[in-house]
Amino acid sequence: MKQKPCVSSGSGTLKSFTTTSLNNHLSYKHPEEYKQVVNKRTAAATPSRGYQQTGANQQTLADVIGKKKMWSINSAEARKIHHAIGKMIAVLQHLLDISMVYIDLK
Repeated sequence: MKQKPCVSSGSGTLKSFTTTSLNNHLSYKHPEEYKQVVNKRTAAATPSRGYQQTGANQQTLADVIGKKKMWSINSAEARKIHHAIGKMIAVLQHLLDISMVYIDLK
């Protein structure tokens, strides 16, 4: 005999469909399924034999420290950024001057 899917709308608003509500519903109405979910979460969160593999996206400490390194004010990277910021300010100032002329003409 197939069991009907459990569709509980709660208060009927989208805000009521949260993961906390789902966990509570599973634990009270479907305890066997809830145990399976908890076991899967526990197995996924626990590293095997005390060894945790580093993923492709996980940064090393050396990478993080290297990114925090400050540039010298006269370095090539700093000069490149200063030049780009200067150009941006000049373009924005020019646009502001044009818009002020346009306003004065009205």
